[in-house]
Amino acid sequence: MVASIIIALLSCNRGQVDKVSIFEKEIDYIPVSTDQQFLFDNIFNPRKMRIIDGLMLVSDYQNFPPFHVLEVNSDGSLNYLRGEGTEGRGPGEFQLVEDFIETDSLVYVYDGGQLKLISYYKDMTPAPHDDIQMRINGRPITMNALSNERFVAGGLFFNDRFQVFNTAGDIILNAGEQIVFDDDYLPRELATSWYSFSVTRTGKDYVYIFSLNANLIEKYNGNGELLKRIQGQEFGLPRRKLEVVDGQQFSVDDGGKAAYLWVDTDENHIYALYSGVLHEDLDGLSANKVHQFDWDLNLIKAYELDHDTHMIAADGNGGIYTFISIEDGTEFRYQKLE
Repeated sequence: MVASIIIALLSCNRGQVDKVSIFEKEIDYIPVSTDQQFLFDNIFNPRKMRIIDGLMLVSDYQNFPPFHVLEVNSDGSLNYLRGEGTEGRGPGEFQLVEDFIETDSLVYVYDGGQLKLISYYKDMTPAPHDDIQMRINGRPITMNALSNERFVAGGLFFNDRFQVFNTAGDIILNAGEQIVFDDDYLPRELATSWYSFSVTRTGKDYVYIFSLNANLIEKYNGNGELLKRIQGQEFGLPRRKLEVVDGQQFSVDDGGKAAYLWVDTDENHIYALYSGVLHEDLDGLSANKVHQFDWDLNLIKAYELDHDTHMIAADGNGGIYTFISIEDGTEFRYQKLE
């Protein structure tokens, strides 16, 4: 009942709330089969990937090397070029590569282990700039660029949906309404419950937030003003409960649903990997459903892949890459969407 009241109040808040939520409609998924497969035996435990200027950048849980550089060909095939980066805690060194951020002249690699950005040229050779050490409240998972040398961080934050900071690493905007669904929750437990992924639109100052534990997606402008929210009725808020383990309190699942597991964009669309499965029925965080949105968060099409994955990357030519780990290494799969 409390959750229903909160959702009703939010409908009167600034920003447009979707009246006919995609989460309450029966979605027709278009079956998509793998077009090509590529096995790389030097990539064993991939974590995240993005495609920037014809290069696929893939981070590795093993952190050796911290990330890999692959060439993306016009026919969808991939060529392995090299491993890049050095493990360590010094300047230009990595502990845990979480994301890759494209700007006009540089690519920044986000090290989530040290909360810093390391700069590279577009050919992924190191650029002679100091690392950007972020002073940020929370734990960014995704990193994106805005205009005027600003960056957006999405992930786990104590009070915000996302934060914006400058090239000095200073926060210049705390934005987004983190819905309080239980007064007993401390900011840390709310941050875990509202685990989210962010993307931005190239050349436009819009920020899009996709939630992991709730059927909720949002569009903001670069000033942090909510423009649109799409929220499911049944799972519009995370279903969580507090448990105490070894004297520490944690937020854990309480019959909730896994929603969005990752999100990427090309020039025209947003591609979001969607689960829609109850957490208790999940065998790991992977899914085979992809929602394709326009820039105003209208659902254009929905696709069902022929395999489960925890990561997608849009190639800018109407296709997406996924990967799965197998005994011999990592198998990358390319799917051309309709």
